[in-house]
Amino acid sequence: EIYAGDTVTGTPVEKWTSGTTPKELNLAPGTYVFHEEAAPEGLLKVTDITFKVNYDGTVTVTNIGEKDAKGES
Repeated sequence: EIYAGDTVTGTPVEKWTSGTTPKELNLAPGTYVFHEEAAPEGLLKVTDITFKVNYDGTVTVTNIGEKDAKGES
């Protein structure tokens, strides 16, 4: 899920279930949070990642959380 702003609140602006095909997004310039509700079986859940879509289309990651091997903060 992708949320507008720097927190996971409200309705996501994008939502999908991961598969073998990469997901392409078309997001307006601004700050967003990538939030994974659940990881595929056998994988660890990713921590929230805050990123900024710049006006020139580039993306800057501004914050990556960290979790231990059990997926806990």
